[in-house]
Parts: sequence; C-alpha cells; structure tokens
Amino acid sequence: MTKQIMIVDDDPDIITSIKVGLNVLTNKYEITSANTGKECIEKLKNEEVKKPDLIVLDIMMPDISGWDILDIIKNNRAWKEIPIVFITALDDEETIEKGIKTNSYCIRKPFRIEELKETIEKVLEGDQVKDTIF
Repeated sequence: MTKQIMIVDDDPDIITSIKVGLNVLTNKYEITSANTGKECIEKLKNEEVKKPDLIVLDIMMPDISGWDILDIIKNNRAWKEIPIVFITALDDEETIEKGIKTNSYCIRKPFRIEELKETIEKVLEGDQVKDTIF
C-alpha cells in the first residue's frame, strides 16, 4: 500500500532531491511538499489533501521553526499521531536534547537518501526512537 509522505523544507532543491531519491529507491510513497511551516499547516487542514502517514520536517524554517510545527501537530487531535522525521543542519547540544526529549528521529544534513529511506521505513513500521540520529 502506498504511504503518504509530506516533506517540509524551505529549500526547494532539498525537496526535489528527496522526492527524486525516494522515487528512484522505491515506489511505496506518494509525496507532497510544503516550503514553509504555514504551508504545511494549511495542507494538513485541507481536507482535499490526504493526511500524511509521516512528515519529513526541516528544523530551521523561515516562518515557523520545525519545533513549533511539531508542537502544533502534536496538540491537534487529528494530527498528533503523525510521526515526524527531522532533517537539520544543526548538530548542537540543544538540538540533540530536543530531539531526544520529543522522541524524534533527527537526521543531519547533508544526508544520504538511503539513510532517510531506512529511517522512514523504521518509523512507518512502528519502531520507537531509541536515540536521535546524528
């Protein structure tokens, strides 16, 4: 069965490379995208857009940080079960601690598309986060 993945990143090249890379590796995902946190929330509210099974979310966004988007999603009954995989250029202690505290997978940019695919598959299979990936 095809899974719905939403990619949220302000860099269109990252979105494109993830879409192309995942499509080359597997045909299991239908991918939508958003370039801002606001666009992500609008798409989640839009009943015509399929609710994603997983969101790949950049932490450093220009309008709303990935952490704030996570809070919005987790505080909404309809969305709180959607798992999040963070992608980030940050590797400071605060980011690592937040990733662990929020029980989120975090993958540091630049990453290999195979690494992202493996993480997505783990999360969709129900694996619990044991440590943040950095």
